[in-house]
Amino acid sequence: MITQVIDIQNTLIGVIFDMHGFIYFKDDFRSLGEEPGEANIQSATASIPDIFTIGPLTTGELWNGSLKPQEHPDDGLGLLTKYMKVAPYLIPKSTNEAASNNVLMHPSLHLDNIFVDPETLQVTRIVDWQSACVAPLLYHADVPKMCTHHGPLQGGSVVPERAEEFDSLSAE
Repeated sequence: MITQVIDIQNTLIGVIFDMHGFIYFKDDFRSLGEEPGEANIQSATASIPDIFTIGPLTTGELWNGSLKPQEHPDDGLGLLTKYMKVAPYLIPKSTNEAASNNVLMHPSLHLDNIFVDPETLQVTRIVDWQSACVAPLLYHADVPKMCTHHGPLQGGSVVPERAEEFDSLSAE
């Protein structure tokens, strides 16, 4: 099953978007009075119907009470200036351009969201896509919940320690 899920993720990574955000049906966008933009979606293997567009992110953390409007424009500019100073450190420099490609990944890949045919043991569906977003591959970097261990360590298992020279190692 893990191999099948990896194959599905590799297919998703093969579809590259020219912008990031949530995927919407164009008709839904129009019904809200918005004209959908033309998303450039590239895939060597998948056929993408022209019924989708990319729109704004609407995740809960963007709308909670901590994001109140700034009282003075200078406050917002000050925060933007601070952000611009740290932005280069948020995404590591990479010679691999694929790490910055905008791709779609499942936001909550755990066993309750993966349907498997009990007779063939083939993955038939992956559900719960409602908060999936198109973002740089690096943003999606995570260990799927289906692969994490939450129980106690087995007898004899130890948590590895850092090498003594760890702090003196270069970033490369």
